Amino acid sequence: MRIVACCWVFLLLAGKTTWAQQELVTLTMTERAKVARHGEWITIGVPLPKGTVESTDTLCLVQNGATIPADILAVSRWPGDGSLRWVHLIFQSDCPAGGTRRVTVASVSAAAIGPRGGL
Repeated sequence: MRIVACCWVFLLLAGKTTWAQQELVTLTMTERAKVARHGEWITIGVPLPKGTVESTDTLCLVQNGATIPADILAVSRWPGDGSLRWVHLIFQSDCPAGGTRRVTVASVSAAAIGPRGGL
């Protein structure tokens, strides 16, 4: 049996506000094994600032300016205000050999997201 190790590196960067969405966290994925990735499954936990997000219904993932399908699961909440503290993201992404891709966790109104494009 051959074991293949994924060499993805994630960096959390502070987001900024654009359009009608608030960018909360940007994930930078770096492919270091020099192997092109196509539809690679990504699962990662992401911390959120206290008081910023009440429900996963208002979260989406944005890549190259477009919302991408993802499952976003609430993991824990901040004591006191009950806002989301940690979420798990499950999604697919491509990355060229030795390249990088960015995916942004954004908060928008539930009406702006429409039906969740979950997996």
